[in-house]
This record gives sequence, structure tokens and C-alpha cells, in this order.
Amino acid sequence: MTLMTEPIVTSIPETAVANLMSYGLQTVEAGARLRDIAGWMRRVGHEGFPVMEGGRIVGLLTRRDADRAAEHGLLDLRARDIMIPGGVTVTSSDTISTLIQRMVETGWWQIPVVEGTEERPIGIVTRTDVLKFWASRGSPPAQDRFPDAQITQILGTSAGRMIGLIADLAAEMNLRVYMVGGVVRDLLLHRPNDDIDFVVEGPELGIAARRLASALAGRYGGTAHHHAPFGTSKWLIDSSSPQMQSAGLDPSALPDHIDLVSARHEYYEQPTALPSVYSSSIKLDLQRRDFTINTLAIQISPPAERGRLLDEFGGRADLDRKLIRVLHSMSFVDDPTRILRAVRYAVRLGFTIEPRTSELIDVAVQEKMLAQITGERLRNELTLMLEEENPAEGLLELQRRGALKGIHPAFVIRGDIAALVTIARRADFSAVTGSAAPPTTDILWHIIGGIID
Repeated sequence: MTLMTEPIVTSIPETAVANLMSYGLQTVEAGARLRDIAGWMRRVGHEGFPVMEGGRIVGLLTRRDADRAAEHGLLDLRARDIMIPGGVTVTSSDTISTLIQRMVETGWWQIPVVEGTEERPIGIVTRTDVLKFWASRGSPPAQDRFPDAQITQILGTSAGRMIGLIADLAAEMNLRVYMVGGVVRDLLLHRPNDDIDFVVEGPELGIAARRLASALAGRYGGTAHHHAPFGTSKWLIDSSSPQMQSAGLDPSALPDHIDLVSARHEYYEQPTALPSVYSSSIKLDLQRRDFTINTLAIQISPPAERGRLLDEFGGRADLDRKLIRVLHSMSFVDDPTRILRAVRYAVRLGFTIEPRTSELIDVAVQEKMLAQITGERLRNELTLMLEEENPAEGLLELQRRGALKGIHPAFVIRGDIAALVTIARRADFSAVTGSAAPPTTDILWHIIGGIID
């Protein structure tokens, strides 16, 4: 028998692993006992976890092997006892052909990415990443760039210029930054949106976002605030800042703050609890979001990638179909407030809740998941509903689905709620009180409280 000496992969462009990898990776220590890590591995949900010893990768522990050992009651075994041994890695500058060759030769379908002579782990690349890359070569996206001029046309001159300045500063700092979420969805729908959020990639949770927020405050005024547990930062814009004026920005046409969040993934320790988060890549960050139409992103830095539109989960297709589609079947169990959000988006955009998503909402309502949410979180979501142009339609749809009774058995809305909303919005309270009217949402809360049957 003649052994093959030719490379396994011969027709792949010399694209760098950096274009596929996910920043941040979850590892286990070689001496960790299975009883201490098995539950965590299931919650995180990855197929394999690099095993570390002395700061270096010494093996790969797969969930399959961990589950089999647990089924046999071998919970005192250490990670090193059941791992696949070896230090299989790639660098971000290695080519995809090298990566695939390594996968085929070793059977490792999750390859850690390392840097420097000390081989410090900075990320991971999986066979799913390779498959998506391969598929994209034959079917490039219909629109892979969103030009600055179009952003400015939809969001306005000042907002467009501000996004450009953030992109320029991120490029100076060598950061990979993406505009994400609702603003990208609305840009594709040609709808204005002043809630502008950015995700910053980096190997450590919160560090890159903190750096960028602080740099923006230093250059253009305002202040930077940080929340370390979730890797989030805010740049609070100072409307009187002379730096803003000299940059040609009109603060009155800008939001009062910009959110800058580290790319992160999450898992839920238990249903309805706030998630545990860890540093990750933009792809996994988008995967944790509520609906496909909110998983879209526009890259703004580095300059070579500026304007690149990311659509990892079929968000553009669902925008075209006018569908609200959830990303995974446990989504409403993990966070039941998404039930309220699904209805709110459907009413606002004139979209339909996709049939399977509708079934999952019904299951979560029947299982009384909404009753497990804190009052503060429910109030916040319902207040957002009341701020919509047509809150009555959303409330009545939630009632039809049993969601309001799922919050409280006495939460029942009368059928004439739409007329009462109209009256509240048109009423002249100053003639009675001699002062300015209270916020409309406060009035609507009083109305709802007064008409519950």
C-alpha cells in the first residue's frame, strides 16, 4: 500500500485563520475533577474544551468523553485522565489550509489559536467555522458592504459622522469593532434609530470596550462608565464639549450616550436567571441575541473591513420575509421577557411571529415562565411596550396569548384600551394641574391599573 504524501487540502485560498477564529476560549485545568466541571461544560455547551497545564495546552476534553465518564460514575477522574492528549494549535496568521490539514490529521474539531513564543491562547476555530467559510466561497452574500453614505442618509449627518469618528479612533487603536443589533436592522429597513450600539472584540472580557470608551471621552469630551461583570462600557456624550464642536458634530442631533460592549457569549445557570458571560468573538456574541433580525452587524474597524455586513443567522432573509424568528428552542425559557419583546417587534415593524417561534412562546407561557421574572424586569419591558406607537395592539396580543395572566392572574386588559390610549395622549393636563403633563407612559400605567377587570 502506498502512503499519500500530497497535502490533504489543495484548492483553498491562503486565507488567514484570523478571518475565521473566535476570540476568547473556555479551557479546563488538567487537574480539575470531572464532578466539578461536568455541569459547567454542559451549560456552556461547547463540544470540546482545551486542557491547560502550566499555562500551555496539553490536550482536548470533549463533552462526549466527559458525559460517558459521568454516566459510569467516574466523577473523581481528572481532566487529564480522559482528555485527548496533545498540544494541537494554530496561530492567527496560519492559513486555513494548514488548519484543515491539522484537523484531519489529529481528529480535533476545535483547534486553539495561540500567539507569541509562550503560545498564549487567544481564541479558537472550529469545524463549523471552516464549513461556513467553505459555503461562503460558493455563495457570497447579496450585499456584503453597507457604505458610510447610506448610514448617514438614514441616521443623519451628525450620527453618520460620529460613527465615522469612532471607526477612525478604533482603527488607530487596532481594534475590531462592529455596529450591532437594532440599529443595523433598522438601517436595512431604512428606518432611523438613535440607539447606536457597538461590540468590540478582544481576548479579555471588558478590556477593549473600556479602552475605546475611555479614548472617546478623552478625545471628544464627556465621560466613560464601565460595568466590569458584563464587560460593558458607556460613553456619555457632553453636549457642551468644545471637542465635539470642533469635530463638526451637532450634539443635539446625537444620542446622549453610546454603548460599547465586549464581544461575549453567555450561559444560564438556571432558567430566567441573569446569564454568566465570558469573552468571545463577534459570531458568538451575535448568537446569544434574541431574534434573527437582531443578529446583524456592520464592521467599522479595521479600515479594510469597514462597512462589511455580517449575517450569520439568516437575519436579512427574515427581514425580507417580515418574520420574527427566535434563535434556539430554549430561548424563552432562558429569558421569558423575550416573549414581550417578540410581540413588541412584531407590532412595531408589522411583522409576523414565525410559526415555530409562536409555538415556543405558547409553551413558555403554559409553563408559567413569566411568573419567575422579577417585577423590575417585567415593568421595564412593559414600559417599552407602552412607549410604542401602538401599545394597545401589543397589549391585546399578549393577552390573547395568555402572557398577561402569566404575569399575574388579575392582569386583564379591556377591549377599549386603544381608545383610552388615544384619550390619554390628547388630554391637556395643564388645564387641570397648572403644570406640564406627566410622561405619557406614567399616564398609561395609571390607566392600565384602573381598568384591569
